[in-house]
Amino acid sequence: MKVIESDKAYYKVIDYIADEIKKGNLKKGEKIPTERQLVKSLNIGRNSIREALRILQLTGLISRRQGDGTYINKEFNNFFSEPMVIIFMLTENKGEDIYEFRNMIEKEVARLAAERITEIEIKNLTKVFNRMDINNSESERSTYDGMFHYELVKSTNNIIIINIYNAMKSILKLFIQDVRKKALEEVSPEEIYTDHKNIYEAVTGKNPEKAVEAMIDHIAVMRKYYNEYKFNYNYEGNKVSNVVLEYLVKEIREGNLKKGDRLPSERDLQEQLNTSRNSIREVYKSLSTIGILEYKSNRGAFIRNQMEDWFNEPIQIIFKLSDITERDIFEFRKMLETEVAYLAAKRINDDEIGELKRYYQLMNNSEDEVEKAKYDKLFHYTINKASKNAIIQYSYNALTSIMELFTFNIRKEVEKYEPEGTVDKLHDNIYEAVIKRDSDKARMYMQQHMDMIIKHFKS
Repeated sequence: MKVIESDKAYYKVIDYIADEIKKGNLKKGEKIPTERQLVKSLNIGRNSIREALRILQLTGLISRRQGDGTYINKEFNNFFSEPMVIIFMLTENKGEDIYEFRNMIEKEVARLAAERITEIEIKNLTKVFNRMDINNSESERSTYDGMFHYELVKSTNNIIIINIYNAMKSILKLFIQDVRKKALEEVSPEEIYTDHKNIYEAVTGKNPEKAVEAMIDHIAVMRKYYNEYKFNYNYEGNKVSNVVLEYLVKEIREGNLKKGDRLPSERDLQEQLNTSRNSIREVYKSLSTIGILEYKSNRGAFIRNQMEDWFNEPIQIIFKLSDITERDIFEFRKMLETEVAYLAAKRINDDEIGELKRYYQLMNNSEDEVEKAKYDKLFHYTINKASKNAIIQYSYNALTSIMELFTFNIRKEVEKYEPEGTVDKLHDNIYEAVIKRDSDKARMYMQQHMDMIIKHFKS
C-alpha cells in the first residue's frame, strides 16, 4: 500500500528502505547501506540522508552502533516513544486524563489478551504474577505490577497498542508506584493482589468478558488516587542517546521550556552542551519534521503551540516500514472511539452540539459519497474533541491521516452489503445519544458502529 506521497528528499531514503524490506533485501536486525552508498544510489545530498536516518532513529525503527553502522531494529515495539513522551510533557495533563486513558486501553488489552494469549505468553504472565505475592516487598510487588500489565499488552499482538503503551510506560512506571503507595494507605495489599488474580485467571482462562470486568474493577479502585496525583516527570530518554534531546527533555520537565517558547540558538546550545553544531541541527530538524518544533524566519526554532497533527507524518512513515496492519489500526480506533463517545456524551457543551449537528446534517443531506466521507470524519472528530481528554485526542489525531485512506472505501463496502441506510442509522443513534448526554448509549452505539466496520473490513 502506498502511504506517503511527498517530494521531500529524505523520503527517498525512507521509500528506498521500505522497498528493500518489501523485496526481502533488508530484514529486521540487518545493517542498512552506509550514508555514502545511499548518496550514490539515490542521488540526493548527504544532509537529506542524515535527516532521514535521524527521523527513523527518533521513531525507533533503526539504531546506530558506534563504529559499526546503522541497523534496522529487530523489534518495532518502541517506535515514537521519544516524541510522544515529549508531547506528553508539553501538554497539561490531569490525573483524570491518565486514568481515563489507562481505563480505556487496559479494558481493550484485557479483552484482546484473553482472546489471543498463547501458551508461551501464559507461562510468561504466570512467572510475573507469581512474583506479585503479598509476602514479597512492596517494591517488588510494584515492579511486577507494571510487568504484569505489560505482559498483557504484548499478548494483544496489536503493534499500535503495544507502542502506545510503551510510549507511556516510563511515565506510568512512576505513576503506578506512587498511586500504589497512596492507595495502600486505604486499600490492603491482599485486595490489590486479588484484583490481579481475577484478571490473571480470566485472561489465562481465555474468557474476554470476565477479563474486561476484572480489569474495570481493578482500575476503578485506583481512580480516586489518580485524580489526586501530582506529576513528576522524571524522564531521561529511553532510546536516542543524544545530549541535545536529553537537554530539551530536562528543560521541559523542569518548566523552563513550554509551548510557544523559543529554543536556544544552535551556537548558544553548542557552547552550553559542548557538542557539535551538526548534532544540534539534526535534532532540531527532526523534531521540526515530526511537528514538535517550527522554524520562524530569522527568529529561530520554537516549540509549536498547536500540536494536534504532530503525529501524522511519523505514523505514516512507521506504517510503511513496520508490521502495522489495517487490523491493528481498526482495533485501536474502536478502542478510542467507544470511550470517546462515552466521555463526549458526559462533557459536550452547547457550541460543540451545534458543531456536531452541522456535520451530522451535512453528512445526511449530501448525495456525493466523497462528501459524505468528509463529513463522516468531521462528525467523529467533533465527538473526539468533546471528550476533553488531551491524551485521547492526541492518540486519535495520530491515526487521522491513515484513517482517511480507508474511510471512503469502508463506507462503500458497508453500504454494499448492509441494508440501505444502515450507516446513516448508526450515526443517527450516536448523534442522538451524545446530544442527549446518554453516555452509556453513546458508547454502545459507537461500539456497534466500529464492530460493523471491522466486520466488513475483514471481508
